[in-house]
Amino acid sequence: MKRLGFVLSAIALCSLSLGPGFALADDGAALPSEKEEAVHVYANPDGSVRDGKVEVTLRNANGLPILTDTSSLSDVKPSDESQSFTGDGQELTWTAKGEDVSYTGKSDKSIPVSVAVSYTLDGVAVSPSDISGKTGKVRIRYDFRNDSAFTSGGHDMRTPFTAITALMLDGKAFKNVRVTNGKIVNDGDNVIVVGYAMPGLKESLGSAAEDADVPEYFEVEADVEGFELKSTLTMVSAGLMEDMDLEPARKDDLSSTSAGLTEATAALVESSDGLAEGLGALADGTEGVSGAAWQLNAGAQAASESLPALVESIEELDKGAAALAEGAAKLKEGTAPLSESVEQAQKACQLALTVLATMESSIETVKSNNEAAQAIVAGVMGSSEVPESARAELAQAVAALQANDLYLSAVSSPGSAEPALQQLMAAVQQLNENLDPDSAAALSDGAAKLSAGADALAEGLDALSDGTAPLVKGVRQLVYGTGELASGADELANGAKEAAAGSNELAKGMHEYSEQAIAEIVDVIDNKVVDLVDRLDALKQAARDYDNFSGKPSGVSSTVRFVIEVDAV
Repeated sequence: MKRLGFVLSAIALCSLSLGPGFALADDGAALPSEKEEAVHVYANPDGSVRDGKVEVTLRNANGLPILTDTSSLSDVKPSDESQSFTGDGQELTWTAKGEDVSYTGKSDKSIPVSVAVSYTLDGVAVSPSDISGKTGKVRIRYDFRNDSAFTSGGHDMRTPFTAITALMLDGKAFKNVRVTNGKIVNDGDNVIVVGYAMPGLKESLGSAAEDADVPEYFEVEADVEGFELKSTLTMVSAGLMEDMDLEPARKDDLSSTSAGLTEATAALVESSDGLAEGLGALADGTEGVSGAAWQLNAGAQAASESLPALVESIEELDKGAAALAEGAAKLKEGTAPLSESVEQAQKACQLALTVLATMESSIETVKSNNEAAQAIVAGVMGSSEVPESARAELAQAVAALQANDLYLSAVSSPGSAEPALQQLMAAVQQLNENLDPDSAAALSDGAAKLSAGADALAEGLDALSDGTAPLVKGVRQLVYGTGELASGADELANGAKEAAAGSNELAKGMHEYSEQAIAEIVDVIDNKVVDLVDRLDALKQAARDYDNFSGKPSGVSSTVRFVIEVDAV
């Protein structure tokens, strides 16, 4: 029993606050530096109170000869017979002789926390007398009730008492010991069980503690052979709650945190909406770029498809130019009979006109395709959405198209031979109808002009022939480059669409996060947590205020603890 008393004494010291000081009553009488009360309750094995007493210690840190106390106790007896007192039942004056004063007394007040002890053997509830000496599976349960009520902020609350109980079990009789809301310490031949409870605390904390596991009882289970239980001790005090540091959880700080969380979440939601809007615009823009790129590719394909006809036209021009040059030479020399020369001249002129018409038509077709391609390329390159890799391909295409312009300009001069051919045709026709000297002169003059025009046509055809190969290569590069551009634009458009869809989901999720999760957190902080802080403050103040049982002088610091001793079984 001495070992158990030592354990309880150590627990009690942890819950007491000692702070000596000096005070005087209003009438000048000396007051103790501190008053300590230990209320001892002796209970039956089921926890019902049988008797009790109060032990009081008046601390005399300043060595005063006289100490004045306020007490409602009856049957007051000094612990030291050398010390005595006088009083009227409330005010007691002690001859302290410079020492601390200790005394005991009786009180008809009920203690604020009571305990009910129950016993179960093999799952059946039994009385303490019935379980004594029995063997089987045993359960001992301590249920605590807190009757010290007060009101704070419109809430019904209980003074925050903590109950700590110690049991010493015979290690030979008690096996497989288990505890709920407690700790087990093996001490050689004995098993020491320390249980704890905070009766009334869950009710005091309100809705914030709905799911909290706040113990209001403790329970021991074991396999027992020959049940026997020594007397147990329970120490009850409000000092543990008084010593709690609640400063970090201030209500103002929590309110600021709640407002800041709401503001930050609103900014995040707004940003996600802006991101979704921006990516949506990008997706629309890239879709337009993709369409323009494919349009450019279609124009390049059309230009590429016209190349065979252009090459064929140039070949025909080469043949016609050879025939024209040959006819012009014969006509100019005049070596053939005039009638034959006139007929040949007519054929040559007609062929030359036909060739010129074909050539001019083909050149105009190529020019038109070339100009359309340049316009499309310029429009695409003007867009800010075209990636840098595609711009390099477009630049090559532009260079090829510009080179084509030079080649096409070089072959435009053969058209100047048409007036001469027309004049020659008229002269040959007139010569054919009436071969007079004037017609012969006109024929001779026309033949000379025809010869000069044939030379110019030959030079133009040479330039056109030289430019055909670069033109074919350039158009093919344009087709390839615009194809790559269109494919890249499609990938960019698809990526932008996916990003836009993702950003829309993000924005939707942020709205749900704000409306549900954050709103719930803010509600918990504003309502439950802030209310919890208020309740904890009230509980701490209640623990501070519950500092005596039988009374104390005004201005004197005091502490009180309750010790409940339950009889052995």
